[in-house]
Amino acid sequence: MKKAIQRTTLVLSGLTLSGCIQSAVTNAVTGATPATTVATQGMAPTATTLRQFPSTISGGDGFQANPNNDPSFATLINTVRADANSAPVSYNAQLDAAAQKHSQAMVDSGFFDHVNPITGSTVGDRARAEGYNFTFIAENIAQGHANENQAMNGWIKSTGHQRNNIDTRAKEFGLGRVGNTWTLVLGAQ
Repeated sequence: MKKAIQRTTLVLSGLTLSGCIQSAVTNAVTGATPATTVATQGMAPTATTLRQFPSTISGGDGFQANPNNDPSFATLINTVRADANSAPVSYNAQLDAAAQKHSQAMVDSGFFDHVNPITGSTVGDRARAEGYNFTFIAENIAQGHANENQAMNGWIKSTGHQRNNIDTRAKEFGLGRVGNTWTLVLGAQ
């Protein structure tokens, strides 16, 4: 099975975001699309319907320590998806573990990328290592955001990240956070 990887990177006022889609591809070899860096200081979102979220969420702590016990991020991602007429996604512990481990690896090893430069693992490799046999997998990463709302606002302002957020193939999500380093993994089995 060949893999297609699509990446997008955004730098916004010193904050960094990156998005990646990796899907199973058969009968065709599709090369990786190189990451694109876009400087957007002071730039308005391209879509007028993008929702800005408060720094904290009623009923949640705004920091997403554990999505299984704190529904605030599910509220965020599903609000974004509803705005785009995409079906809601549900929490998945396997995707959550893959996301958390990637955030931890980025912090521990001082890198910011979808591919771990030490192990070579991709989002698909990390999901499979947690027992998630995906038919679709996508990842957004962010750095420098104090809470989940800021990370989500950054992702929705970037075309590639927003494409991941609202992709109709996604059915489940996991969110990892270590300090101000975030990993969102969206998938379907």
